Amino acid sequence: MDPINIIILLNIIGTFGANVTGAKRGLKSTVSEIKEKPKTFLQKFPPVLSMLSLAALILAVFQIGTLDYTDEYNVIRYIGLAVYLVFSWIQVWSFKSLGDNYSQDIMIKKKHELISKGPYNIIRHPQYLCQILLDLGATAATFGYVV
Repeated sequence: MDPINIIILLNIIGTFGANVTGAKRGLKSTVSEIKEKPKTFLQKFPPVLSMLSLAALILAVFQIGTLDYTDEYNVIRYIGLAVYLVFSWIQVWSFKSLGDNYSQDIMIKKKHELISKGPYNIIRHPQYLCQILLDLGATAATFGYVV
């Protein structure tokens, strides 16, 4: 297996472990007091899209759905790897910054507070931006046309 793909696979395992705590917190939020929970396609579409891109990335790590690797494109692959690694961990940092306000669903809790620390001090939706950029980085790193 290619060394870049091994690094990506190890990062998937590492970020998955970090995301488990967020998922537990998200499950807890389903039983908390909710002030407002809008009915919108955004409740299901982003998580489903993220899951599909993760499945495509795992396939690309095993060189399923990828272009052939040639040495002349290694610079692009290394840049893609760096973008993927940086933004995957910024995404973890962003949901950890939310603390008890993290939820897998779009909702406003009764004791809701606006978070303006961490990456939320810089940008309003860092998780969505990071997901887009890490998918682009993963595509460049693996040459995965499915991702």
